Amino acid sequence: MTDIPADVAALSDRRLLVLDDDLALRTRLGRALEQRGFQLTLAGSVAEALIAIESQAPAFAVLDMRLEDGSGLKVVEALRVGLRGLSDGDLTVQIEDGFAAEYETLRG
Repeated sequence: MTDIPADVAALSDRRLLVLDDDLALRTRLGRALEQRGFQLTLAGSVAEALIAIESQAPAFAVLDMRLEDGSGLKVVEALRVGLRGLSDGDLTVQIEDGFAAEYETLRG
């Protein structure tokens, strides 16, 4: 696993949501991030992630994009439009692997 960027590692709010439907990957990633001092909420579906956003208000999210019950982009959109009351300037999103065009459609 790559190192966490210094600007992220230095932040005081360490609440992190990890969304992945692969239990083994979610568990391994969760352990590695906990060892680095993050307070984790693990989710295996979009539905679980949306509940976690409402109850835990994570400061960061690591999201799988292709899940059985929808796209991780639904979670990005939920964060962006206000389950936490965030404005556009408060949420940074980096998307790779061809999802950028789909995200731009969501931003509409």
